Amino acid sequence: DETLNSEPSNMQDSFSDCGGHELTDDDLYDILLEIEEELRVDDEMLLEEVLEEERTSLEYQVNEYEDWECSMDEEERVICPLCTASYLRLSPTYDICCSDKYCPMRVRLNGHSNPLLAFKNDLGRLFEGHSRSCSDQLVFRACPNENGVTLFTSCNSCDLHRQF
Repeated sequence: DETLNSEPSNMQDSFSDCGGHELTDDDLYDILLEIEEELRVDDEMLLEEVLEEERTSLEYQVNEYEDWECSMDEEERVICPLCTASYLRLSPTYDICCSDKYCPMRVRLNGHSNPLLAFKNDLGRLFEGHSRSCSDQLVFRACPNENGVTLFTSCNSCDLHRQF
């Protein structure tokens, strides 16, 4: 890049173009500058196209998530018991999984017409039963299995430890 931005040197040889005209060092330098400018403009245009595609893709993903989130009634929403930061959702394979892709939550409930509702009801009964005798929080952990994870819950205050 330095050689293109420096002044042309006095070259002993000169080049001929197709018309038989001699090209001087200054002519060659000007041609190189034009080529460099065209490449820079092409690079900028390509970068803008890539950024626009990424922007469009992100907007689409955000809109899809917002549509999904808005389509769920407050009553249908279930906070993930593992990460406690995101909502559970039903995957296309009927697994219950966390909307946070980094959370390992994935459970399959067979034999339910609405697995997410069944899971929510089971979770509600667990919390309700625990809160009758203890005021501390339940803690969940996941152990991998062939269908996703097995959930275990525990409470340090009342010494509850069980598979959920």
